[in-house]
Amino acid sequence: MANLLSRRGDPDDFPTLDAAQRARCRSRITSAARLAQGHAGAGPGAGALDRIDLEVGGLAILLEELETEPAPTVALELLEALQQERLRLLGEHGEADAPPAPPIGGIWLAYRPDRSLETGESAVASRGLFDARDRPPLGGWIEAVARPATGRPGRFELAILAWIPASEADRAFAGCAANATGALQPLGTLSAPLAAQLDPLLGGSARG
Repeated sequence: MANLLSRRGDPDDFPTLDAAQRARCRSRITSAARLAQGHAGAGPGAGALDRIDLEVGGLAILLEELETEPAPTVALELLEALQQERLRLLGEHGEADAPPAPPIGGIWLAYRPDRSLETGESAVASRGLFDARDRPPLGGWIEAVARPATGRPGRFELAILAWIPASEADRAFAGCAANATGALQPLGTLSAPLAAQLDPLLGGSARG
């Protein structure tokens, strides 16, 4: 849990990523990109990212827990379970040990589950890319950052860092624009330092 919480900079900011998180992001974004590029047989775009089965590995329980009472420990467990499910899907098609994906492209979003009002505007505006709870496709959930919730001792505000393929970027931006609560934002809007860390991964040139 400690590496979700920053001791650097303004305590009101979401933290930037430490070395362990950057390493996880490299691995996870490659798996997500392979899935979206059709290596798992679902064709290009975000459709393949929706193949995550919530009944596998207790994902549905973890997801509900995350959205009911966001906590860094739950986010860590959920994100690792999602990575294992991506690898399982890729392995079914012989892609788990494939060479690294080419430059990935696409965009980063920040999803903040505690801010969703489940009103569906983002789902409609994004033409179904986001669901009624404002969730991006689960297969693109990569990492999480957390900060203490203002005025709520022992509670946290979480942001899930999610990747969206370039082919779906227009739908994603439309969904974010329709969201008035901040549950969905382009990552650069939430945190320019985080975006600066993660954007190089999409071009294949990240050095951490």
